[in-house]
Amino acid sequence: MDARMDEDEPCDVNLECPLEPFDISKCLKRHKGVLKMGVNHAVRFTLNAENLFVSPLPGSTIFLDDEVVTDKMTKMLEDGSRLRFAKSEYVLISEGFCPLPSWEAVISSR
Repeated sequence: MDARMDEDEPCDVNLECPLEPFDISKCLKRHKGVLKMGVNHAVRFTLNAENLFVSPLPGSTIFLDDEVVTDKMTKMLEDGSRLRFAKSEYVLISEGFCPLPSWEAVISSR
């Protein structure tokens, strides 16, 4: 996936944030909190009173700590929260997301 947050480019909420790992504060500033992953998955991060929240955009579904989160829900994130879209999973560490091994690799290693 291309890292498309070149500081010289104007912000476009349709661009994908880099994900290996990605910095939420940059995503909030440059992409209005919208993170797209692939074609069918997108979420919006919002910061409210120092708390970070995530909500899937219409038509998207994600998993937060193995709980299904649909586009009608907003959930608070905290350090150690695991966010999974499609086949990629990330863990929140100090307001940045670090990638975890692919879901298939985790299952096959058990």
